[in-house]
Amino acid sequence: MAEHRSDSLLDAHLKSAEQFDYFILAVISAIVAYLAQNGGTGRISSPSYDIYLVSVVLLLIAMHCGFMRIERSIACNQINAKLLHAVEKRGVLKRALSEPQTETILSGGTGDAMTRAEAGDEILRLGAELPKRQAKLAEVKESSDFYYQLRNRLFFLALVALFGARVAAPYIG
Repeated sequence: MAEHRSDSLLDAHLKSAEQFDYFILAVISAIVAYLAQNGGTGRISSPSYDIYLVSVVLLLIAMHCGFMRIERSIACNQINAKLLHAVEKRGVLKRALSEPQTETILSGGTGDAMTRAEAGDEILRLGAELPKRQAKLAEVKESSDFYYQLRNRLFFLALVALFGARVAAPYIG
């Protein structure tokens, strides 16, 4: 019972994190669209307009980082699913080899028949693949976390610059 609750809790966490990423990306995109539609024109030499342009560029970069974060999260989920499948398949084959039965072993997932020697080879192959997949998963997760932090920081800086440009416009031009 505890496994099912922990699985459902993990699933809920992944879904909420994904929805949060979509929400933040939608907010950034909406702000960029609003600024493109309603942004005033100004002189490039005006300090407040320069700050305004910098904030728009920061928002565009944050939007790109949001897309990259979502892409990396999807890749992370795919790699994790393949890794879990390999671990499960390896466990099923090990269990089947430990039981002294016939020479032919049926793969539970696909129904393919294999000899005990083929099953042993498959266990060794899967065992050799696991560290590579784990390293790839760690690499993609680190990249996803990087884009998450960069997106959030750029979004905050862009909002500060945008509000600063709006407040400073009457005073510095």
